[in-house]
Amino acid sequence: MAERIVVGKQSPCKTSTIVALVRCLRALGKSVLISAYTHSAVDNVLVKLLQHPDISGDSILRLGSRHQIKSECAHLTLSAKLENVPQPAMYDSIANIYSTVVSMRYSFHQSFGFMFAH
Repeated sequence: MAERIVVGKQSPCKTSTIVALVRCLRALGKSVLISAYTHSAVDNVLVKLLQHPDISGDSILRLGSRHQIKSECAHLTLSAKLENVPQPAMYDSIANIYSTVVSMRYSFHQSFGFMFAH
């Protein structure tokens, strides 16, 4: 069951809190779905998250229009991953999905075993 954990206006403290929560959940072997109303908010979390050695870009999938995603996160998009890795191997390694609320499709997220509420 998905729950909204951190909600509010844009702030560095909220981003840092989200990053800490994601790292804790990943350390427990949990999958994480992060969504926001803007590409910038999602990318801010990803940029901070990728600064930690315990988080690998290989396990992250960033959904959204590639031209609206920060250049630091472009390698995490589905199209970028498909360019470099055979499809079956890529799907086996994804443990986290990050997208804006607008780009979320229930059937896609469900195929990875994620559930979300809106």
